[in-house]
Amino acid sequence: CLISLFLFLIILPRTVQQYTVIWPQSVVYGWVAAGRMLVCVCLWLVLVPAMAGYMKGIKNFLSWGIFKMVSNVIYPMMLVNFIVILYIYSSDTQFAEFSMSRNLFMTFTVLMVSLVIGTLLHLVFERPLVLIAKGMFVSKRNRFSLQGLDVANSLVKA
Repeated sequence: CLISLFLFLIILPRTVQQYTVIWPQSVVYGWVAAGRMLVCVCLWLVLVPAMAGYMKGIKNFLSWGIFKMVSNVIYPMMLVNFIVILYIYSSDTQFAEFSMSRNLFMTFTVLMVSLVIGTLLHLVFERPLVLIAKGMFVSKRNRFSLQGLDVANSLVKA
């Protein structure tokens, strides 16, 4: 659904004027009016059945290791994203003109800087604290099995 919406926007006629892509005014108004809602509806049509237990293919696809790794980094990335946006856009000394290439460059710059800072935050702060918390809540039976002993073969019997 999202792919078809994206392809629809690519296929629409555009005019190029001074290296700037200009969409027809009706498309701009339509996108402003319905674009965000359509993206939310498309995501809802995919994610809700997957979370409800249906669509096993999507669930299996989203359970790949790369998506688990990305999900660990997304939260710290979201925390620093606004700060990175403020820093990058406030440090720009040139007059800001609207062009598709400049917006894509700034978007990818913000994304990459947020990804690097989010990864560092995850590795330095979040992951060690999660491992400590998991270690604090391990039951006695699991503590013995972690040491190579189980309850039946342990030296200390209750």
